[in-house]
Amino acid sequence: MTIDRKQMKAEARLAMREHRPSIYLMAMIYAVILYVLGSLGLRLQLPGITVDQLIAISSGMMSEEELLRIASQIGTPGVAVTLLRIAINLMEMVLGAGFALVCLNVARRLPATAGTLFDGFGLFFRVIWLEIVMGVFVLLWSLLLIVPGIIAGYRYRFALYILLDDPSKGALQCIRESKELTYGHKGELFVLDLSFLGWSLLSAVPFVSIYTRPYMTVTDVNFYRAILGENGVADGPVWES
Repeated sequence: MTIDRKQMKAEARLAMREHRPSIYLMAMIYAVILYVLGSLGLRLQLPGITVDQLIAISSGMMSEEELLRIASQIGTPGVAVTLLRIAINLMEMVLGAGFALVCLNVARRLPATAGTLFDGFGLFFRVIWLEIVMGVFVLLWSLLLIVPGIIAGYRYRFALYILLDDPSKGALQCIRESKELTYGHKGELFVLDLSFLGWSLLSAVPFVSIYTRPYMTVTDVNFYRAILGENGVADGPVWES
């Protein structure tokens, strides 16, 4: 079975255009939260950094000399700072799962609101464990060669979607089912990513991801749904806030 990449993109644009509330509003809330968490993490590492410097770093407008000067101030973080940074990273992971859930529901024409972004916290430990297991597997494959690591990333691509669709499944089961779904489609997924290369580069501009990330993720979800054989609204669970 060959997936029509253009059709997946067209369906993504239509679903985003029709959904209320706007997915761009939810993406903006998500981006703001990530920005705040990232700024907090930077402040923990550099307590003396100013707001202007934070904005300059985030926007990429800081000179190399100033960046090197600030980097030289980074010392060995204490235990409390390290724990707080780990907590921030975990929150970012779970919020990422919440955004994936928003995109799943938007693609399926199911209810999704700003509150859906935080539904991932109901699966906190399952999401974290899945991310850890996938990270370990990708790292182990990457130790062999770069290419096997990249292939592993594509192999586990749908594991998070599978978990969100059925939270009763364990991490290894989600990974195994993702391997089965992506079998014979990894090349198509790679081409899909290449077709979004320009969008990915634009995402580096602050808050442009509000427009680019939903489009890329909903298209990715449509690819996942196409392999599952879904037509129209899914029969899966409806997540409501």
